[in-house]
Amino acid sequence: MIITDYSVIAQCYDKNKIRLDIPKDAVLEKVINFNSGKKINVLDLGCGTGNYIQKQKGYFEKAFINWHAVDKTYEMIEIAKTKAGEINYTICEAENIKFSDNFFDYVVCNFAFHHFENKYKVLDNIYKILKPGGIFKMYNILPEMMKKWWVYEFFPESYSQDFRRFWQKELIIHEFEKRKYKINLEINYKQTHLSMLEIYEDVKRKDISEFSIISADNYNKGRQDLEFEIMEKKVSEIKSELALITVEASKSF
Repeated sequence: MIITDYSVIAQCYDKNKIRLDIPKDAVLEKVINFNSGKKINVLDLGCGTGNYIQKQKGYFEKAFINWHAVDKTYEMIEIAKTKAGEINYTICEAENIKFSDNFFDYVVCNFAFHHFENKYKVLDNIYKILKPGGIFKMYNILPEMMKKWWVYEFFPESYSQDFRRFWQKELIIHEFEKRKYKINLEINYKQTHLSMLEIYEDVKRKDISEFSIISADNYNKGRQDLEFEIMEKKVSEIKSELALITVEASKSF
């Protein structure tokens, strides 16, 4: 599996506006309410530049939360440290996390699971560190349902690479159920019209991981095709699609 080097794109990562548009986490709210009045332990696995924790701390400023964040990229963690403060940061790979068994009430992994090389070991680790009744939430895209995503349209090599990096829905269900999780799975599919100029800015920054897993020739061809659509054909918008999968997995008591 080709690995994305986030140390290269850390400084421009937050320039992609969509990464700052983070809603209140309804599952976290449920965990807080279930443990009303108690301090809970929460882990953001693959925290990146810390946007999720920064937003959730604002939404739940009165909650009693002991926050932990793990990412393997030093540069991303350093940026995260400037945002939320009072967070227990750990720099390591998800396969090597070391926390006490039955420690966390909630573990969340947003748009990061596909980067883990040994996904089976990561799932085993998460199960061990979750308390009985604790919840693991995985949130990500589902490439198998979004072949018309603009990235795959202009950079088709990235789809074949993502097909290797991302687990398909059936495998996700199988592996969670094998670990005796009670799962609630939700898929949100939508079609949108996107600005070609905004897309082009994303392409120039190369801060989307798909651009780091394709060859330079394929990247350059896709960028040239996009430039042709904008400059020669005067296309201002493109129809795209997106499929988001949420897996809410509860560890049995």
